[in-house]
Amino acid sequence: MPNYITNFVTITGKADTLYTIMRDMHSDGSDGDVFDEPNDFDFKNIIPIPPDGEANDYWGSCSNSLDVYTKVNADTLHTLLYKFKTTWSNPAFVIRELSKKYNVTVECRYYDEDFGYNVGTYVYINGILAGKRRLDEKYDEIAKVFGEDVMKINGMVFENGRWKHSSEY
Repeated sequence: MPNYITNFVTITGKADTLYTIMRDMHSDGSDGDVFDEPNDFDFKNIIPIPPDGEANDYWGSCSNSLDVYTKVNADTLHTLLYKFKTTWSNPAFVIRELSKKYNVTVECRYYDEDFGYNVGTYVYINGILAGKRRLDEKYDEIAKVFGEDVMKINGMVFENGRWKHSSEY
C-alpha cells in the first residue's frame, strides 16, 4: 500500500490565465488510458506519458492527482488553489512545467502521511525554482504544525497516541 502525499498547490497570476489553467488541467476521463477518470488537475494535460513510460519519470509522482479540491480566491481572482493527493512523492516536474507553460508563480506544499517525513515546500516562478525547503518533524517545528493541520484537513484525529480517521468513531 502506498504512502499518500497531500499536496497544496497555490497558483498566482492574472485572472484570465488562472481560468485557462483550470480549463486546461481538467479532464473528463474519456481518453482511454490507465488514468482514465475525471480529474480537475490532470497531470497528463501538462506532461503526457508515452505508452512505454513510467509516471514517476515524467511527473515526479507514481500516480496522477487523487481527491482533487479546487478553489479560486474570490477576493482577488489572482489566486487558484488545488489540494490533492499523490502516491509516494509530490509531482515536482508537473509543478515546474505548469509554472513555465503559463508564466505563473506556483507554490507546492506537500506532506507525507508517514508523519514527519517527506514534507516540504517549493516555489517556481515562470518555470524557475525560486525557493525550496525540505522539512522534517525531528528538526523543524513548522513541519510538525503543518503535518497536524494536514491530518485534520484529511479528516484525521489524534487519540491514544496515534492518528485515526474520524470515520473510525
